[in-house]
Amino acid sequence: MKKISTFLICILAFIMLALWIKYISLRFDVEKNSPELDSEYWIFTGTADANVDIIADEYFFSPLSVSLVLSGEGHTSAYNPELTSILYKNHKPLIKEILSSSYVCSPSDINRWNQALSGENLVMIEYPTAFPYTVIALFCEKTDSFPEGEISKIKSLLLFSDEKGNLTALSKDGGDKVFSYTLKDPSSPSIVYDFNSNNLAAYTVNIGFTDFVFNFNLQDGQKNENLPPEYKLLSSSPVLEGVKADFPLKNIASTLFSYENSQYNNFDTNAALAALFDVFEINPNIVGYYSDPVSGSFFVGQEMTLFIDVSGTVEYSATEKAIAPVTVASLLNSERNSFSTNELITAATAFLGKLPNTLIGEGALPVLDGISYSVERSETTLRFSYYYKLSEVLKDGEKVSFTLTFSDNALVKAVFTPLVLTPNGKEAVSGEYLDMSLTPDVVLKMLNNNGEFAPVYNITEDESVLPLWMEKSNGGNTKQ
Repeated sequence: MKKISTFLICILAFIMLALWIKYISLRFDVEKNSPELDSEYWIFTGTADANVDIIADEYFFSPLSVSLVLSGEGHTSAYNPELTSILYKNHKPLIKEILSSSYVCSPSDINRWNQALSGENLVMIEYPTAFPYTVIALFCEKTDSFPEGEISKIKSLLLFSDEKGNLTALSKDGGDKVFSYTLKDPSSPSIVYDFNSNNLAAYTVNIGFTDFVFNFNLQDGQKNENLPPEYKLLSSSPVLEGVKADFPLKNIASTLFSYENSQYNNFDTNAALAALFDVFEINPNIVGYYSDPVSGSFFVGQEMTLFIDVSGTVEYSATEKAIAPVTVASLLNSERNSFSTNELITAATAFLGKLPNTLIGEGALPVLDGISYSVERSETTLRFSYYYKLSEVLKDGEKVSFTLTFSDNALVKAVFTPLVLTPNGKEAVSGEYLDMSLTPDVVLKMLNNNGEFAPVYNITEDESVLPLWMEKSNGGNTKQ
């Protein structure tokens, strides 16, 4: 009898091993020499064991808009950060609910998405990029008990009631993938939310909404086939002011070069540079440096290198991962040495929180809008791009951002441009910039590629910057 039991256990173990190998083969590309995790799998690593004293700082995470549809009429918070924050906070309980284990995530289709867009009462939340839903849950202070079924990425999220009155949702990943979130047990209790009355209350209490019409709901002669169905055509111009741009580390090489010639090595005389040294844990008394007013400033230590070019852009890298000065453990007040992706995101927000306003925008808001993972290097890269009034900030047509790269336990690379944006106090004069209220016909004529139009602040050599409409292509590039 004992031999039979042992034999059965061995057979069971073999079956379990075979099933696990089969599962992994579906998750990895086993035919390549350098296998890569698929885009959904890596984000879950270790999410159930957070054990840290710091939560992700939602200051660095924001949707670009929260839009209400009341009795078929659209009202959006686009380009109004205060209103967007209020509305998003109000709807967080709904997001946490549909991302809980009470719901099932399953593939849907664009027809279902378009049908929901034409509903009488709903909420649409638009994020800067398509995030795995675990990232959105993280900034709702939820890190476990996710939906059963599929794993999805969310760029646009529709919240509404189904035909039985249950809270339900659809998400779109910025491409063609649509997912639905439905109650696992429709008879079990769920959040009771009257989308019409609750959203009407939000609309009447809060100010700053702009009316809009979905591209999908326009008459056939007005629709733009190149625009996504959920593209919002606003009834009036967003209230966007001109700003003055300042780069606090621009041309600092000239200052340091004069220090070098005069044998003066006290970097603390420049507040921005001193703050930079502090956050990267650089000892100015032992770091080697070289300043060239043409190329920039170089700082070299045993554990790191730091370069500031003449435009004020900072490039930092750890010499070796094992001895990187800025550790995830120190950022999270943890004693562990291996961390999940969610914890790395939390550490990134903690790092940014240590930077003074003179280095992190002071008017502009660095918002998380990019996450990538390299299996080959075992590194996670996070991008926080500058937004002003929830409009992208560009420099010569390119995003101005913080790019932070982490190993499993340390910050190993950082590239960013310290920037200060302040209102310039000038009233925009008609004709100085493109009219920000566009009719469907105008959009149709101006759109050249498969992209979208959005107002941006494009910084050039001029200190004062006015918002412009620019086309955003699918690849993320922009053009006027």
